[in-house]
Amino acid sequence: MSAGLSLYLDLVRLAAALTVVVYHSGSVHAGGGWMRMPGFGPDAVFAFFVLSGLVIAYTTPSHHPTAADYFATRVARLWSVLLPALVMTGILDAIGIAIAPHVYEGWAWAAWDHPVWRLLCAAFFLNEIWFFSIAPLSNIPVWSLGFEFWYYVLFGIWVYASAVMRTPLLLLTAFFMGPKLLLFFPTWLLGVGIWRYRQRWKLPPPLAIAVVLVAPTLIVAAHATHLPAHLFQLETRWLSASITDSKYGAFLWPLLLSMIVAANFIAAMSITDRLYLLFAPCERPIQYFAGFTLSIYLLHMPLLLLFSALMDHAPIGFWRSAATVMSALIGCLLFGMVFESQRRPLRRILLRAAALIDPSYSQNSLVHSKRKGRGHVRARN
Repeated sequence: MSAGLSLYLDLVRLAAALTVVVYHSGSVHAGGGWMRMPGFGPDAVFAFFVLSGLVIAYTTPSHHPTAADYFATRVARLWSVLLPALVMTGILDAIGIAIAPHVYEGWAWAAWDHPVWRLLCAAFFLNEIWFFSIAPLSNIPVWSLGFEFWYYVLFGIWVYASAVMRTPLLLLTAFFMGPKLLLFFPTWLLGVGIWRYRQRWKLPPPLAIAVVLVAPTLIVAAHATHLPAHLFQLETRWLSASITDSKYGAFLWPLLLSMIVAANFIAAMSITDRLYLLFAPCERPIQYFAGFTLSIYLLHMPLLLLFSALMDHAPIGFWRSAATVMSALIGCLLFGMVFESQRRPLRRILLRAAALIDPSYSQNSLVHSKRKGRGHVRARN
């Protein structure tokens, strides 16, 4: 992967995470009732899906020679941040509710009953299977990991399973996941396809530049014309209410959005040298802050609500929103400084655990783990 494309993807990853933060800060519960960002938060999550598929396709199997190495890397990447974020969610919510309980009221998808059960479901990626939608207290954004983890599993089975076992394992996993998760799998596969067939989709530089610039404009125009709402109305006519009434049942707009994002990435691949020249002056800060995107994504919501509770008596407006967002981001960065680096030790622990089950299965993975160097892109998703 070229340095230009790597830097561009880091920038997209960081911009998407910040978009989700600003989207959630626009709620009156978080002190931002004066502003609105309709739809852009969920849009950023589906951009993450496409980006994730691309990065996983890039790193697999060249960076992960065995299934043990692949799954240990993926689980360690998520657990190193997710598990402490879930613990922090329970603590921060308890403090915030004690200070200003009304700040935590009225969230459509948050819930605080059976907290241990909710946190455990999220920790083991069971929070969104079939038609369940189990929110881990206030940490609503964790829903997407309940999708993305199972996409990792499906892709890992496809790459590493034997020809005899591949189809049965895929069918069994798909049945366990349920239809809701499978609805969005094509958005993730778009990213895989971009990388697998990247040599076929070279665009002339003028066209590539135009696509890179036009793609975000199309997304804004779609929301201005209420296209996502119109597409959702079509879905309610085609699918059963059990799917369309679920938390993230709508899939036509996410699929169209993902195609726009995919076109943007394809165009970016065609002008990587130009992109590198454009962003090279900011290369180090982009790479540094992009390294905290998972921490930002997985902890910003509990922090936003906590700081909103602490500033409950401040008037709603720009300055309260700015203080809330900046405080939450600083908290996420401090959190990330501690936990983002733990994925490598956790990966080694998982590989050793796999070796206890089958030493021959993980021996090559442990050797490869010691020898593996760094590439242009670190698979942060």
